[in-house]
Amino acid sequence: MLDIALQVAPFLLVFFFLQFGIKQRGTHPRLYEWITRIIFTIIIAAYAIVAVTNATAFLHLNHIREKDVLQSLALFIVSVAALLVFIPPIRRLISHSISIEPDNDVHTISLSLSFIVFHVYILTAFSLEQLIQNTSEGTTIASLWTQDILLALIALFGVGWLQKRDTKETLARLGLVRPTWKMFFIGISFAIGFVLVNILLEQIASIIGFGIDPNVDKITNQQLGPLFGTIPGILTLGLAAALGEELIFRGAMLPKFGLIYTSILFTLIHANYGLSVATLIVFILAITLGILRKRHSTTLTMITHASYNIILGLIALAGSHLAQ
Repeated sequence: MLDIALQVAPFLLVFFFLQFGIKQRGTHPRLYEWITRIIFTIIIAAYAIVAVTNATAFLHLNHIREKDVLQSLALFIVSVAALLVFIPPIRRLISHSISIEPDNDVHTISLSLSFIVFHVYILTAFSLEQLIQNTSEGTTIASLWTQDILLALIALFGVGWLQKRDTKETLARLGLVRPTWKMFFIGISFAIGFVLVNILLEQIASIIGFGIDPNVDKITNQQLGPLFGTIPGILTLGLAAALGEELIFRGAMLPKFGLIYTSILFTLIHANYGLSVATLIVFILAITLGILRKRHSTTLTMITHASYNIILGLIALAGSHLAQ
């Protein structure tokens, strides 16, 4: 739980620092934004240097592993892409595709930070065997709540809560409205539909031989198996994800980063152990949740996401009991 807090909390501080700097522009024009930019440029440049150093080291080994070289190359490309975001003409070009403001420092830092998702995916997808060996225990209820509460706070501070927006304005920016019984009906209905699509696609994949990587299956069970085994764990998988993931992706990011890019990021954080039919399912889920956010509210996507995870968890729990 402490490890997760240490990984996520710095981003919370970054956005609070940025928004505080915007609030203080009258006395220190853009000082905080430039300090943040410099820090992040150094960090991302360090990623690129490490990638190049690793690639060079691999080339001097007697037995070069192709996947090690590919991993380093991929990390280098992602690092360079994250750095290019800081170049104004490139940001202006990007702004034609997604709704960022090229001169907005929060948007700049947020877009650059989004490449961390690609970093995580690359690092884990190329290292499944090591992850299996190093994973001693699965995700706990406390660690999952810690992670998603911090993500929710990043979403809140990222859009300027307590700085440029009061609570009411922040909730409106995140797409949060008071839930109604109609929302619960719609959300649960969509969730049941997603579950049926999930089952159908898995059956089709099994028939055509597009199965899941055994290593992916094993590490997924290591990480989430303990949560699927209890009702509190299943509720946590649904409610925590609805809080953290929906606020950060559909609430904060989607209005600026757009439906497709946000959906890709959401898919990658759920597919960082490898690509499978589950990846396609998550992408369909992400697209649909994004449309629900644009047409209705983040509150509805939270209900849908939570219901989907909980239903899947209950099915897995029932299946394990029947198998005993």
